[in-house]
Amino acid sequence: LSFGTTDEVILRRLHDDFKLWLNGFTALSTRRIPGSTFAKAMDARDRILDTVDDLIDKFEKENPEGSERAETTIVGRLIYGKGGKTGSDNNDRLMTRDEVKDNILNLIFAG
Repeated sequence: LSFGTTDEVILRRLHDDFKLWLNGFTALSTRRIPGSTFAKAMDARDRILDTVDDLIDKFEKENPEGSERAETTIVGRLIYGKGGKTGSDNNDRLMTRDEVKDNILNLIFAG
């Protein structure tokens, strides 16, 4: 994904939260009951998305629109790129922050 230089502590936290989130896929109940596997997984997902949000802020500060990294990395293309065509008017639209975070989460999962 290439967020740039990322602190080892952040990477470890993302790794640990990602493992917790994956455990939620095998949870017997999909109700967010405090202490349940599913609740822990959803809490981990929330933390992952918060961390991704912070990493997006950092990326934007270090790599303004039009910079090489903004143009050549997946993260830069998601943040500054177009989200595709909408409706019949074919106007380009930027993705919302939540759409960017969701796409990044999907890329992490796919990797």
